[in-house]
Amino acid sequence: MKCGRCGGDLPRDKLKCVLCNYWNTGGAVLPSNNPVTFISDAVPLDTQRISSGPWDEVFGGGLVPTTVFLIAGEPGAGKSTLALTIADRIGLLAKVGYLASEETASQIADRANRMKLRNMSRVAHIDIRKTGITVIESLQSHDMRLLIVDSLHGLVGKDLDMAVVHAEYLKTMAEKMNVPILVIDHVNKQNEVAGLKRLQHVVDASFLFLIKKPFRVLAPLKNRFGPANVDVQFDMTEHGLVYIPKMKKDET
Repeated sequence: MKCGRCGGDLPRDKLKCVLCNYWNTGGAVLPSNNPVTFISDAVPLDTQRISSGPWDEVFGGGLVPTTVFLIAGEPGAGKSTLALTIADRIGLLAKVGYLASEETASQIADRANRMKLRNMSRVAHIDIRKTGITVIESLQSHDMRLLIVDSLHGLVGKDLDMAVVHAEYLKTMAEKMNVPILVIDHVNKQNEVAGLKRLQHVVDASFLFLIKKPFRVLAPLKNRFGPANVDVQFDMTEHGLVYIPKMKKDET
């Protein structure tokens, strides 16, 4: 006899299935939403990705729509510079929402000019200090390909509970809008993100952006859609971050 819930063998002298632990399932019709699937029968995900630049290798091949990526690092490491560079790359073909909690549009424009970025006409600055994070809902009609939150720390300060609430909201909106959301956050002197373990349960991927002189290093802590043992390095120049190819890293 088969268990009507999971399809497992149900001994005739047993009323409880030894596989799924449900009672009195013998002879029942298997439901259409049978929860049991052997891995060999499952179809691997055909994950769509949005190319963001040469550092895609650390993301696993690009940014995945519906996901939340967290990049954390100490002040001055270049997190905002990296985020703006990614915005410029994607802005070549699509619109980007840059939700800022620390810098005005003029300040960001000044950095973009120094970096000689060319696609800022498709990057929309939204001051979330004035609007709040829920302004994202009003952006659904603007057909943006990427949202950047710079930064979570600037929005919630030291309120860890609110940081988790905001991260959960961002996850919901990423799925609803079918876009990746890139979130910037700060770390302490020990390169630890306040409340990181709690945030990691919410976000899909988290990375540390570190100063390891003479370079900057982007290293994964968690990545549901890519490797967790790959990092990329950058030079910080007067025009922004310059990616260092692996060959050059090996030579150094």
